[in-house]
Amino acid sequence: MSKITQELRARYQAFRARSLDMVRLLVLLLDAIYLPTRPSGAKEGVLVAWGYDESGQRVVDVTLGQREHFED
Repeated sequence: MSKITQELRARYQAFRARSLDMVRLLVLLLDAIYLPTRPSGAKEGVLVAWGYDESGQRVVDVTLGQREHFED
């Protein structure tokens, strides 16, 4: 499980670090939801941005965030 977690974490970090400079979006949708991290634990904010570029390809980004601030 540890190796799988490490691989997924590395793939996610590479996904988050990719450049979106050349992406020209036709549609951009933003949403957020608070989900519990454990059955009896506190909720964590999940921020999602997804859109479609000029070729119809879907572009997605997901991150954790706690506030409705510019940084998040």
